[in-house]
Amino acid sequence: WFVGSVYDELGGTLDIKLEFLEVGKNHKFTYYEDTKETHYKSNPEAYQVRQGIVKNGDLVKVIIAPGSGHCMRLRPE
Repeated sequence: WFVGSVYDELGGTLDIKLEFLEVGKNHKFTYYEDTKETHYKSNPEAYQVRQGIVKNGDLVKVIIAPGSGHCMRLRPE
């Protein structure tokens, strides 16, 4: 799975509940997200990469910088 989003020039938050993942299986995630310094005008290319394990029903809290977005890749472990 790939999950992505974009946000307007104000930025914001998004809660993504992973109800679509196969029940009973762990999934590796690679998450490309903004940093505290990311801003579409002054620092549009600042990002960081996070990895971990998630499962069906987990909640991913996404913080999106002004004028930015995020991308997450999920694959069975």
